[in-house]
Amino acid sequence: MAAISKEYLESTPDAYLVMEYKNSGDLRVFSMLFLRYYHLLFGVCMKYLGNTEDSKDAVMDLFEKISVDLKKHDVHHFRSWIYVLTRNHCLMKLRKDKSHPEKATDDEFILHYSMESAQNWHPVNETTSEEELEMLEKCMGKLPGAQQECIRQFYLKKQSYSQIADKLNIEIKKVKSYLQNGKRNLKICIEKAFKN
Repeated sequence: MAAISKEYLESTPDAYLVMEYKNSGDLRVFSMLFLRYYHLLFGVCMKYLGNTEDSKDAVMDLFEKISVDLKKHDVHHFRSWIYVLTRNHCLMKLRKDKSHPEKATDDEFILHYSMESAQNWHPVNETTSEEELEMLEKCMGKLPGAQQECIRQFYLKKQSYSQIADKLNIEIKKVKSYLQNGKRNLKICIEKAFKN
């Protein structure tokens, strides 16, 4: 195989590098792709995991995971695809590491389908489509601020009612109300989007 120049790697669009990597398996090609988005991935990990060391470890895990998964999947939008993988990786890690399991309420669909992402929601499993992710994100963005914040704190950060109440300086019954209304509004939005 002919040598690949650094200039070629730096200037070539993602789609071509994805194809080149899938055809050749050349880790230099994959490394260039990965390095283009290192800061994005690290930022997403910091948002979810909350500390530098865990985020660095997660990015290293993702390097290996993405290098393998990219060969198996037909990826048209590399940036979106690795963003989704990164979010899901962090969320699965948070779910495994959670220190106090919470009982889900009757709206268990939230835990199954989605978790917070960039102030929005997205699935915690890797089988959900990009289209579903975008729809969930839009629905989360339509929630009022207090509902969004309570859902984010409760489901992603695993905060208790009292911890959320302290953080937001509101009564516990308000936290419960925001969670209940937020979940209902999110469910309505999701169901409406699926019907259209």
